[in-house]
Amino acid sequence: MKPKKNTAEFAENPRKPETEEFFQLPRAEYLLDELQQGHARQIGDLVTNPTHHLAHRFTLQANDDHMRGADIRNGDYMVIEKKSSYPEGSILAVQLGEKQLVRRYFRRGGRIHLQCDPASKQIIIVEEQTPDFQILGQVIQIIREIK
Repeated sequence: MKPKKNTAEFAENPRKPETEEFFQLPRAEYLLDELQQGHARQIGDLVTNPTHHLAHRFTLQANDDHMRGADIRNGDYMVIEKKSSYPEGSILAVQLGEKQLVRRYFRRGGRIHLQCDPASKQIIIVEEQTPDFQILGQVIQIIREIK
């Protein structure tokens, strides 16, 4: 499967960053000491931005409203975490053919049921060994842009 080279790619394919960014700020006591000693520094000179490797997490943008009951809307960004197992009813991101879907996960009779929320919409039933089917991970955070 080749990645697409257009703006719709982000909605269909997960971005898998190698690192996640965190900022480290100096303690207030350090800043006061620096000021009292007459050092002319800007706060930006003291802020560091080390990166942390998180290979088991990535972001994915929701591309439909089929999980509106779980308050996941089209265009929301989701942090997905790969785990060794997933509890019944958890919200998972899956790859099915060329599409990435976010659905509620259930096991019934040796098959995987992927259910929308609200449940009135279509239920997808797959075998775990279905070609082109892969569980990408569990949704652990939703990020919504407010306009």
